[in-house]
Amino acid sequence: MDDLTRSIETSSNILFLGLIISAMIISGSMLFDSQHGPFFLNMPLVSAILYGSAAVLGLLGFYNYIRK
Repeated sequence: MDDLTRSIETSSNILFLGLIISAMIISGSMLFDSQHGPFFLNMPLVSAILYGSAAVLGLLGFYNYIRK
């Protein structure tokens, strides 16, 4: 029973992280069309920050998944 609880907890944590990452990617894509504000590599700075944060969280989640 302890294994089942741990497995469900791990699965829900990974699913929650995936939802956060997908929300960051979708938000960054919606803001990509914006022509206001500072730019970084020809894209709005907010989009670049959201894409970068999503990439970092994705890599950390992948590392934690592989490590266990």
